Amino acid sequence: YPVSEQWKDPEPARNVIEIRRKGFENIHRWKIVVESEDRNLVHTIANGSGIPPDSIVWDWSVGKDRFLAPNNEYGLHIKLETAEGNREYFANEKIHLVPRQKIEAIENMLLVEFVFDESEPLSKYLERRLFSFAEKFVARVDSGYSQSAEIQGHTDNIGSERRNTELSSQRANREYFIMRKFIAYFADVPVDKLDKWLTEHDCSLSYKGYASEKPYTLRGKILGDNSSSYGRNINRRVTLEYHYEKDLK
Repeated sequence: YPVSEQWKDPEPARNVIEIRRKGFENIHRWKIVVESEDRNLVHTIANGSGIPPDSIVWDWSVGKDRFLAPNNEYGLHIKLETAEGNREYFANEKIHLVPRQKIEAIENMLLVEFVFDESEPLSKYLERRLFSFAEKFVARVDSGYSQSAEIQGHTDNIGSERRNTELSSQRANREYFIMRKFIAYFADVPVDKLDKWLTEHDCSLSYKGYASEKPYTLRGKILGDNSSSYGRNINRRVTLEYHYEKDLK
């Protein structure tokens, strides 16, 4: 198959193939086929016995986990086995796929560390990252990026789950409101108008407390081992998970 794995879409847009039929009541079998211009790809989309349905839903696949390759031309046709003999009809329009390329990335950043059972940060040094991040966030809006940022609060595993959930949410909420002020400053909008500004620019900013369910991890290795005092110390933190993407023309 001339199928490019690079452009495989795990949830491709669904396409409806309409079948308009006149006559041929005595149809024994039918088959809808997609075929590449060079005939290297011939794939049966659907088949059955009797009269074909008025439409077929197709997800652009040409086999298990395989999809049409971009920048190629394809044709659709239906084959009929009837009492009068075999017949074949072609769709008037060709299928031509144009891939959509985009830049996409996810970043994680440590913002603040805390002392035990407190919602005030241990140091203001890391918190300065909020200011530089807000500046970058607004700059990417001007460059056409859609963005989402979640400020995440965390705790160690000492104490009740209810208390840790509450504490982690308080920690995240504190940094969230500071971030809102910084983004509003760089975007030159009032803080109370920031939600509208974010929506208009396809961006979102949120916060959530995760209690002790996400120990501190670096490059796939868990450093926040709650069985040690060092691990518990670095688990008491606020982090930023940041996703951004941009379509390339």
